[in-house]
Amino acid sequence: MNTLTLKLTALLILSLITHRVSAQANWYALSSGTTQDLLSVDFLNAGIGMVVGNSGLILKTNNGGQSWLSVSTGFTNTFHAVQYIDNEKVIIAGSGGLILFSTDGGNSWEVVQPGNQEYDIYGLAVDRVSGRGIAGGSGNSIIWSNDFGLTWTFVQGGYMNNFNCACIANDQFGAVAGVNAIFQPLIGFTNNGGQSFDAQPFYPTFNSTGYEGNSYACHFFDSNNGFIAGALWDGQGFVTREVNWGSQFWDALAFNHPVFGIDFINQSKGVVVGGDFGASTMIAETSDGGLSWQYANITGSGKTMRDVVLVDGTGYAVGLGGEILKREETIGYHQSHSKMLNINLHPNPVSDAGRLTFTLLNPAFVKIDIFNVYGQHLKNLNQGLLSEGTVTFYVETNNLLSGTYFICVDDGNSKHYQKFIVL
Repeated sequence: MNTLTLKLTALLILSLITHRVSAQANWYALSSGTTQDLLSVDFLNAGIGMVVGNSGLILKTNNGGQSWLSVSTGFTNTFHAVQYIDNEKVIIAGSGGLILFSTDGGNSWEVVQPGNQEYDIYGLAVDRVSGRGIAGGSGNSIIWSNDFGLTWTFVQGGYMNNFNCACIANDQFGAVAGVNAIFQPLIGFTNNGGQSFDAQPFYPTFNSTGYEGNSYACHFFDSNNGFIAGALWDGQGFVTREVNWGSQFWDALAFNHPVFGIDFINQSKGVVVGGDFGASTMIAETSDGGLSWQYANITGSGKTMRDVVLVDGTGYAVGLGGEILKREETIGYHQSHSKMLNINLHPNPVSDAGRLTFTLLNPAFVKIDIFNVYGQHLKNLNQGLLSEGTVTFYVETNNLLSGTYFICVDDGNSKHYQKFIVL
């Protein structure tokens, strides 16, 4: 058996072990009224949403996708990104660097950046609280905003790299992700509110072997807690939750198709979507913070999905050929249902032992477990009823190898994950 066959076999085995493949959620097709490729979706709530795509296409709905209204801007640029800022403000961006802004819910649009730039915009994200925003695209381009996307400052560009997506966690951390000139997934990011930017190349890593690939989707909760997803060089997909700014090898999970979209409704419940760049659909969901994934039941025409959003327990995915899929069942508990506050492991990184603390708002049956980055369960720290108030657990780590791990605290309503590094 040659080296290539061994690598592919290892990826297949890892995928089957970690995904626990089973059909769970049901996603069904909505009528979009178009066969144009749909590239980005965002919803303000479960009923009000917008989809953008090729040839200047904009579709909006106010009834949860039962019907869609086509909106004309007068532009035929391909739109790659859409985001609601609030009830009235919406921003879209696309080819030629064109950025349009609406202050009436998407009925009319004004140009905030003309489409005559030397780059295309593939991803855009704005923090709804601080107003800071980041966008990335072709030629290694990054632009930044401090006013909810009304004006943008050019940060960098003019290289062979591409950034395919954007995500922003708070007023300090924003990132774009794509690929560099030697086919490594690449992250461009700021951790100081746009004052400076850095770059992190990495290899999706399986059993200590790094693979070339391209990142297409990202989602961060903070600068050290997030997900990057994309395609491997062999046509499969990957998701990594190992955010390790000090290493170029990030442990990942393999998927049977490239991953183009990712979203989380809280730190436990999330979804990825993708396909084979054409006529196949892949949707998988997690309820344990990305440690394991289950493939969904899909009723539709089988087109590749390019983006997904979760809102108010509902999911919407969009893709090629005008395909829009919806998931009606509740995705998962909202963080407000949690009975826990202030979960923290100190110190982190840890060498021999740490102290896990959290506050229970009322008595609860709590499970505490440790997992490695492959989702393998390593040990249970607690499984029983705990009283309300501050809880402390002593966590021994001297029997763990150096690397990245996760503590899961489950109160029966929600699961909270704390990443920690053992030195």
